[in-house]
Amino acid sequence: MNCFEVSTVTCTASTVLFFFQEQPYFWLIIAALIGLSFGSFLNVVIYRLPLMRDKARNASGMNLLLPRSHCPHCEQHIWARDNIPVVGYLRLRGRCRQCQTPISARYPLVELLSGCLCVLCAWLLGPTWQCLLAWLLIWIGIAASFILWDKRAAHVEVS
Repeated sequence: MNCFEVSTVTCTASTVLFFFQEQPYFWLIIAALIGLSFGSFLNVVIYRLPLMRDKARNASGMNLLLPRSHCPHCEQHIWARDNIPVVGYLRLRGRCRQCQTPISARYPLVELLSGCLCVLCAWLLGPTWQCLLAWLLIWIGIAASFILWDKRAAHVEVS
């Protein structure tokens, strides 16, 4: 093959699976990144899903995608570079960039919990469909647990 010929590489599910089986550390790194990213989305779900179900408090038509993430105190949008899971929280030292109001430590906790559990599943199950299903169940469990925790905490405050 000379320098002007182009080699075609077919990337199928089986070749990706084979690569992750041969290089398990890449699989664990991918699992960590996916877990952290979905953990960040879970924070949105945990905060917004109860608001969306309560029509009286959701007059603006909030959903899981809109409006963009913002500081609940000063209403300023969170910059994309500050919205990187765990890293953004640490870089801002747990405070809003604009108003310096403290940000709850629960946000990086949910992200880390999701990331660590996804890595654990990836390590135990390998790159399989069972691992992906386990991730889905983990994410549902995390969201449901924190939503119920918030509901319980609100009920205790009222009592």
